[in-house]
Amino acid sequence: MPDPRFARSFIKAVMADTGASLVVLSYEAASRAGLSPQSLDYSGIARTANGAARVAPITLSKVRVADITVRNVPAAVAERGALPINLLGMSFLGRLRRFEMRGQELILEQ
Repeated sequence: MPDPRFARSFIKAVMADTGASLVVLSYEAASRAGLSPQSLDYSGIARTANGAARVAPITLSKVRVADITVRNVPAAVAERGALPINLLGMSFLGRLRRFEMRGQELILEQ
């Protein structure tokens, strides 16, 4: 199992998605983060707005957004071309004390 350091990978394009159970990285973002997505086991299925996509379950050693860090975050990597943006799902958001959308602003509290 890879031990990615999501916080050090500087993946900037993410969308908070309360409908996503997990943090999900695109294949391309996983590659930039050094996860070697070609060697992962795409044994899971994720239902997206664009239909079903195969995903590889992983655990991220940490995910950092601004000054908030969550460790050992269940996540997945989507198969190549299946996901145009990374999703900040409930495996991260659900471990916060509070989160809310206020207009175009995402407010996170740990």
